[in-house]
Amino acid sequence: MPEANMIEDAKLRELFKAESEEHLQRLDDALLQLEKTPADQALLEEAFREAHSLKGAARMLGLNGIQKPAHELEDELNSARRGTQALDAEVLARISARVAAIRRLALEAVTAGDMSAQSAVPEQPPAPHSPSSASAASAAPSAAAPPRTEPEAAAAAPISSAPFRIESVRVDTRKLDTS
Repeated sequence: MPEANMIEDAKLRELFKAESEEHLQRLDDALLQLEKTPADQALLEEAFREAHSLKGAARMLGLNGIQKPAHELEDELNSARRGTQALDAEVLARISARVAAIRRLALEAVTAGDMSAQSAVPEQPPAPHSPSSASAASAAPSAAAPPRTEPEAAAAAPISSAPFRIESVRVDTRKLDTS
């Protein structure tokens, strides 16, 4: 099964780890709310933006194994926000599986050289997404290993052997010099 690319630079690895954890947590939170109110356009927009930002961060670092499922997640959320696809239980389960796959791939990208972190990843597939199981997952510490997902979702993109190249940089506008 292909893995996510490893981020070689320690600073970039830590930045991606923090950023991806934030995006994934916000996606989890939005999905929990969307189970209750699937027609909430503001939540759909928020989830779409999180998926888009996660995809962009993966692209910036050349993490093709993450970029592809993040793009598929973004497409599915976009269909829901445009009204061409209803957010029923099946679609929400598929979206949750993609989020879990991305979480596992992101963990691999930041810990591929750390065997102790890899051995912490459980071997069983995740339970179907439900408010109670997602709440338990949300309550767990962020350092906990994510559940493994279907091999086909994780194995969708081949590993690129080319070194990553930074094509853009995100800077908080408050940090920019205004003079």
